[in-house]
Amino acid sequence: SAGVGVDVVQMTDDLKVNKAYQKGPLSPLGALTDYSLNYKTSAKGTAFQFIGGILYKPIENLKTGFVFRSGTNIKLSGKGTYNQTGLAGLAGLGYPAAVVQNMAFETNYDKNYAYPLSCGIGVAYEATPVLTLAAGIDRFNYSSLKDEITYNTQLPGIFMNTNTDAGWKDVTAYRIGAEYRVNGKLAFQGGIQNDPVPFSTDKLTLLEINQYDFTYLCIGASYKISAFDLSASYGRGLGDKPSKAGAEYEYPVNAYRLTANYEF
Repeated sequence: SAGVGVDVVQMTDDLKVNKAYQKGPLSPLGALTDYSLNYKTSAKGTAFQFIGGILYKPIENLKTGFVFRSGTNIKLSGKGTYNQTGLAGLAGLGYPAAVVQNMAFETNYDKNYAYPLSCGIGVAYEATPVLTLAAGIDRFNYSSLKDEITYNTQLPGIFMNTNTDAGWKDVTAYRIGAEYRVNGKLAFQGGIQNDPVPFSTDKLTLLEINQYDFTYLCIGASYKISAFDLSASYGRGLGDKPSKAGAEYEYPVNAYRLTANYEF
């Protein structure tokens, strides 16, 4: 059998950074009073991705499948704001007045995000009437990502037009799993999946959540009541702890899902 479909991909990209400084009695910067900096960007966009798949049953207890996801380009539109106060005293230390003056700046901008092309293959084998084993491989074309942002009005050092390669690499993810059916109503599932980091460690930042090499462990259960199918699952992400310049980064992941389906 074969099938095609369309995904509606909606994306929100928000970033907010606040920094505040309170001058102490022993501060070496005598000309500097209390100061604060505030940086915020927020953008949204929608695009469509096409999906095609094939399911083939070569023998009675074995199913194989292939899926292709076209990827898409999402145009995000939004606004950036930057505010600073309390730095004007630095003008007396040789800093340009235009740089340290109190500032309230905002601009609209467009950002292009290349939602990556991907494809995958999988197999499912019914080892016994109550046990099914499954495995799959997915390939993600992250190397297509770019840093492409255009601001209506630029602010030097803060909001600058960018059009460069993001430096990401293509990655391959693997997964294996099993389902055990206690009876016609109750079943238990379990599996493991890796999620490799798509870029080098020299790009580590505090705000980047894609910089961790994860292995996910998942368990779940489902119960069928007439036309209703209820399922619940828990996933635990076991990530590495990359480090840069003496700082160690960690991102714990716990995922819970509860699903209810009704068959008409």
